[in-house]
Amino acid sequence: MTEPLQPQQFLTYRLAFVQSRLNRQALRILSRNFGLTLSEWRVLALISGSKETSSRSLTEISTMDKGLVSRTIKGLVKAGLLQGRTNTADHRQYLWSPTRKGHALYKAALPVMRKRQRYLRASLDETQLHHLLSALSVLESAAEKTDF
Repeated sequence: MTEPLQPQQFLTYRLAFVQSRLNRQALRILSRNFGLTLSEWRVLALISGSKETSSRSLTEISTMDKGLVSRTIKGLVKAGLLQGRTNTADHRQYLWSPTRKGHALYKAALPVMRKRQRYLRASLDETQLHHLLSALSVLESAAEKTDF
């Protein structure tokens, strides 16, 4: 009889567990220092990195659920951090950009989030970081296949 697998033995479980802990850490930092949720930070950061962005583009590049992107945008607009305008090329679509307040909040949060990234990277030596990034690339490709 085969020994039952423990969840900790599944690669996907371990990845999800680490992601969950990292997300909670980021949320504590963002909430405490800037009053943002993780999804608000992600959307604000993605929009601030471009001139204007559609909800559809945000969904594609963030890999966030369409509904979550929509709710997050509504919250950011209500907080005065984002503004939208109708896309002249497609009147069904809005293009989003940060307000001055939103851009200022992004600029204030960015150094803190970059510091966190440096901290996380510093917890690995160069060889570990190289192997991790390489392994993630391989897993990303493997995740696209369905015929295994």
